[in-house]
Amino acid sequence: MREIASRVNLGPVESEALAQSALLHHYAPEVLETETLNRLLGALRTGFPPGATSAFPSRAVRGILERFHAAKPDDPAGALAQVVEVANFFDERLEFLPFETVNIEQIFDELDWIAREGFLDPALVAILAGLRQVRMQELVDQVQWLPVFPAVLLRALALTAEEDSSFSQIEEVVRTDQVLAGHLLRVANSALYGAIQRIAGIRQAIERVGVDTCRKVMMASAFQPLFVSTTLRELWQHSLVMARLTEGLAQLCGRIDPHEAFLAGLVHDVGRLAFQKLRREHVGDYRRLVEGGCEPVFAELVLCGFEHGAAGAEILRSWTFPEHLIEAVQQHHRPETGDSLLGAALYLAEDRSGSREDLVSPARMSLAYDRLGIPLENPDGQGEPPDAGWLDFLVGPGASPTVSSGAR
Repeated sequence: MREIASRVNLGPVESEALAQSALLHHYAPEVLETETLNRLLGALRTGFPPGATSAFPSRAVRGILERFHAAKPDDPAGALAQVVEVANFFDERLEFLPFETVNIEQIFDELDWIAREGFLDPALVAILAGLRQVRMQELVDQVQWLPVFPAVLLRALALTAEEDSSFSQIEEVVRTDQVLAGHLLRVANSALYGAIQRIAGIRQAIERVGVDTCRKVMMASAFQPLFVSTTLRELWQHSLVMARLTEGLAQLCGRIDPHEAFLAGLVHDVGRLAFQKLRREHVGDYRRLVEGGCEPVFAELVLCGFEHGAAGAEILRSWTFPEHLIEAVQQHHRPETGDSLLGAALYLAEDRSGSREDLVSPARMSLAYDRLGIPLENPDGQGEPPDAGWLDFLVGPGASPTVSSGAR
């Protein structure tokens, strides 16, 4: 609502009144009457002195809310109430997305029709629609600015899908990349594995940590370069947590490959990387919306008409990822748009990670639990895989250990 207000050149007093109205618009004006509020506070024994609510809400806010509920745009307060009306309609339509399959274009078509019928201000609807300034192709074009995976890491990722990968196959890949080898040795020599005697050989490192953990180290090493910026450190940490949680849910479900779940958790937010590469004014609009109280997914829908799951899917497609992983990333905030088990696991992992990227949806939550066949309340599913502690060594900065040039 502040974004709309800024584009109709409202003053700071009117803008603040609109902001307060947005917080109170679900309350009937009668509930906000001074006498009613004083009685309520007195009954609750809050300790507020008599008449404490005489200035709350302000007269301007009361006027806006009265016109909003009465739908009488016949004075300045009514014009401001129309801003609340347009923003409220759009917000409620987004909240209803879990129950229907529509896109943002269809929602704006509805808004346009309602405006043409005289129920909303067409100018305000046009302003709201005009906030969408980022197109999918513009976002996908940002892929060229993301680091390109070295061929050795692509080979390492291919090995993660092979259950019968041998020590020698993994060793052959790891020994050709110093960074990858350094990450593996760092984990193998950590206290997590009771490393009393340090080792410098890749074969010894693989034997110490095991093939399964070695696969995960390779996957994490492949994607860590994408998050080298200090501003993306938190996103990298979130991706590691998501990898653990999604793997745990896959094990709990029993119908998802845990290795693929781990990989999906690492790459699920790759679309957010592209958002960071947009033009400065777009990034500024996004940050302003988020700092104003919008969830990140809501802000993305406002500015782009799609969210980072859809953008991430397009990026992974350009990297020739398997289609089922692409679908999972695309659905990780909207599991109702497909039938991906992995997408449902990502949705639940997002909730358990505490990321708060989107509004909590009981409907989506129930759907995801049902799809995975996991009871809604499952204490066993709240933890992390038992071997997840090694990932902590890839979060923080630190020099990689020295690798013997001919280590085998």
